[in-house]
Amino acid sequence: DSFWVVGCDYLSHLKRVAVATENSIIVWDHKPKNKNRSNYFTIKPLHHSPLCVCTVTNSENQHQDEILLGDTGGFVSLFTLASEDFKTKHTKRRTFQTVNPSQFRVPVVKRKLHNDAVEKVKFFPELNRFGSCSLDSVHSLVLDDVRRLEDAQPVAEFSIPRGVNAFAFCSKATLIATGGCDKIIRVWHPNILTRPVGKLKGHLFTISDITVNEKDQHIISVSSARAFKVWDIQTLSLLQTFAESPEATGDTRIYSMIFDNKHNRLVTGSSIIVVWPLRDSMQDTMQVPSSHDGAINVLVYNRPLNQMLSVCCESVIKVWELETGFQTYQIFDAHGPLVEVTAAAIDATGHRLATGASDGSLKVWNFGSGQEIKSLSLMKKFRGEDPGLRQLVYFRMDSRRAILTLEWNGSIKIIQKKYENHYYTSVVFQVPLNVFIFKPGHEEMHRRVAGCEANLAIDHGILCLLTEKDFTRSETKNFPAHMELVCFDILEWNQMYFFATGLANGLILLWDFAKATVKYLIGNERRLCQTKNESVKDLHVSVNAYTELFRRPYCSIQNSSMLSLNCLFSKIPDSSKEKKKTIKDTEEEGEEGEESPESRTESSMSESLSEQSSATSFSIVLASAHQNGHVYFWSTEGILLKKLLPENQHHCVPLTAICTDNKATMLFAGDDEGHIIYWHIKAFMENTTLKNKESTRQVVCWKAHPLSIVSLFYVENKSIVVSGSVEGSIRIWYAPEGHYIGYFSQQRAWILSKPVEFTLPSDITEWPFVTKMKKKIEKKVYDCPLVFDIDKY
Repeated sequence: DSFWVVGCDYLSHLKRVAVATENSIIVWDHKPKNKNRSNYFTIKPLHHSPLCVCTVTNSENQHQDEILLGDTGGFVSLFTLASEDFKTKHTKRRTFQTVNPSQFRVPVVKRKLHNDAVEKVKFFPELNRFGSCSLDSVHSLVLDDVRRLEDAQPVAEFSIPRGVNAFAFCSKATLIATGGCDKIIRVWHPNILTRPVGKLKGHLFTISDITVNEKDQHIISVSSARAFKVWDIQTLSLLQTFAESPEATGDTRIYSMIFDNKHNRLVTGSSIIVVWPLRDSMQDTMQVPSSHDGAINVLVYNRPLNQMLSVCCESVIKVWELETGFQTYQIFDAHGPLVEVTAAAIDATGHRLATGASDGSLKVWNFGSGQEIKSLSLMKKFRGEDPGLRQLVYFRMDSRRAILTLEWNGSIKIIQKKYENHYYTSVVFQVPLNVFIFKPGHEEMHRRVAGCEANLAIDHGILCLLTEKDFTRSETKNFPAHMELVCFDILEWNQMYFFATGLANGLILLWDFAKATVKYLIGNERRLCQTKNESVKDLHVSVNAYTELFRRPYCSIQNSSMLSLNCLFSKIPDSSKEKKKTIKDTEEEGEEGEESPESRTESSMSESLSEQSSATSFSIVLASAHQNGHVYFWSTEGILLKKLLPENQHHCVPLTAICTDNKATMLFAGDDEGHIIYWHIKAFMENTTLKNKESTRQVVCWKAHPLSIVSLFYVENKSIVVSGSVEGSIRIWYAPEGHYIGYFSQQRAWILSKPVEFTLPSDITEWPFVTKMKKKIEKKVYDCPLVFDIDKY
């Protein structure tokens, strides 16, 4: 036709295209035909000029199609096109075949719905309704059944100032978005006509068209200035803005657009057709992740209830659902105004929560309801002493629940009820502050348990544990900073407790928890304190994080869920034989020589532990993360088994957090620059005598946070890692590949599985560093070289 084409749609039953021009409707058979025969029909005359057309897709008759036509008079017409109405006349020459609408078998139905021209008309099969819009402020948008065109009953309509230019329907969210000359996008529910659900403001010019991304529930709008905006339907927030290049020639105004959900691309039409490829992006990735207003201090996983607890420096405690990421409840000023909460722990049942603050106060809460149960104030002893709590852990002692605390000044305390039915709690065990003074020549270690002092001779020689009366205020003030306790972990195994502490100078002390005695002193890269006159060397490394690794045999370990970090066991088949020999040797020496009663009890406990470990071929392995970026594996005798250094594109970064899975096959570490490193350590834990690099293989290293990582933990059944940072965000990752899933406090619920498309948070631009495995080249060895066979020749 010589007139402008204003709209088109496809007739699915007739297999033809319906085209609306300024004065007619053309039905075009796009299939190839003979040149002597016409392949299109023209429907005219029409009372008003058409402006838009669409197909009604719910027609049950396979030999006819229905189309809706909007015109300049405000009428919406329903045409029923049957195959009998378009019979080709057999003539020798090509003719233009015209069909009069009055000759159709089914009469044309039309109704005036608007007081102005109909801008767009669409049919929504999900609602079984049609929609038509106009610049009329009273009858702006009509949304009703097609059969309403045949009667005079009132129709469902929306009134919007200055009318509607474009509209779109999202079937997944059951919402309709409208836009017009007032530059505001309104979101409506189909059954609520009085007021919109929300308003989206941001466009500076008239909105030309609107389309919907059904998969991600996004609204894509374009203005007359060729500016595109992507909106989130659920949060009603702006996700992205982009614009067409101003260098385009011709008529650059975009009149229409559609979204291809199959190929994730946007198609726009002006004087040319432009295809915009859109990259898959998760919702909320355009926003900076933020879970707390302040830096994260504590991150604890409640395994029985499948929930997570987080504490920030603003003294706000939040409890989250791990499956969805939604917040359950929060507690403001848990220990009072301007008192920072610095530590937290959850008991084995998941129903009790203990929190510690910077003023030395300790509170116990009901985890399910968030109600305070009891409170205890740990009074400071000296002026200038910092009573703040650094770390807490729940465990069971004498069949009763107890809390082990570590203060910032290095003091270790155990808090427990004196009696089972007693309400008040008190300190039942205390190691005085700053007790670790190394003095060559001392062979005695003093200890204080529940207010009673005792002496115990040990063979380490240079370790002296001072009592409170031997410790003066001047020594407290001038105490060296490198002797400070920075972390600890506790293990319960076969009704025996083992307690390990890490010092700021790189030393690790392994305690006999029942006797409060130091059993081994572990140094950096070698065992220390073997002779009296040996000095402490290479202790410049600071212990930042600490955990214990064990290889847990199935159905043999019980009541070990009170640990704050993971506990497993490692097989050492070769060292078990040596332990049996050493046990026999020590027994023979004990019969010949004389020992004190306390040393006998200590040796008997160590012998029982060695016998149990040798019988089951399991031994304890300790893993420590250090300031120099290394992870060290130690035996309980202080022997360095292995050390790991992250392989990434950066220099050595101090490690700040470490965790493992329950089976000790995966090791995760977080550093001071926000990286998470994942090692596969299954081969090493099965046989710690392996020294090759293949026993501990680094899998992937990825940038998780822009700042330092405070804490992280691993969830086995979902294969995810949760990390918290000082910038205030808590993020969740798919552990095997380091793919980003989301962050806590985001508006949408996530799916705890491997993401289909790889995405990054908005504040991270660094891609994961995957360690490539080196392929072994097998050399072919031939038995004999090729020689000339003269007999065959």
